[in-house]
Amino acid sequence: MRFDVSYFMQTIVRFLPYLLIVIKVLLYSVGCGLILGSLLAWAKLSKNRVLRGLAYAYTTLIRCTPAVILLLLLYYGIPLLLNLLLGVKITNASKELFLIISMALFCGASMSEALRAAYTAISSNQFEAAISVGMTDFQAFRRVLLPQVVFVVLPPMANIIVSTLKEGSLGFTIGFIDLIGRANVLNGNTLGNYLLEIYISAALFYWVLSGTIIAGIRSLERIFGKHKITY
Repeated sequence: MRFDVSYFMQTIVRFLPYLLIVIKVLLYSVGCGLILGSLLAWAKLSKNRVLRGLAYAYTTLIRCTPAVILLLLLYYGIPLLLNLLLGVKITNASKELFLIISMALFCGASMSEALRAAYTAISSNQFEAAISVGMTDFQAFRRVLLPQVVFVVLPPMANIIVSTLKEGSLGFTIGFIDLIGRANVLNGNTLGNYLLEIYISAALFYWVLSGTIIAGIRSLERIFGKHKITY
């Protein structure tokens, strides 16, 4: 099998429009996942045993479920439940929406653990000291605790975002055409004759995106690192 450099370069150009789809799905998934993860972390840190139990149960269930199975269960299960329970039929369900929902659930479970661990890593004495000098609870949290929590949570957050990016490529299993979906179609159209050129070019986009995410997180670490307190 000969590697065709010319076709490889052509494939990169063909994939460029689908890069925007990948980025869009990632941004929505991580954004919704961060909101969900924050709520779950709050529930895990609350004094309410029921909330804590539900939050930990959700996290365990989602993290123990392969992302592809979660996606398939949502895509095929939600329309079935809506039809059985409410008599609502979904015939033109958005594949992109289901992919974002499943990735947000997947991302939120991991985010919640990262946020919970980061919050508990900060000494509570700092919060009490801030209150003693006249700050309100919100001011103490925003000015003293939050910057340190962000610094601690950034490294695991980078891993979660990159993992969500890679898991998002599973959209082809429900017929969603993004970068990997387009690669599969292109590979089928060429009868596998340019398999290496197609999938290496697709991987190149994921390498660049992952590297950009990691570099961005490291830059944020340097910014928030000034808030780190050593004992």
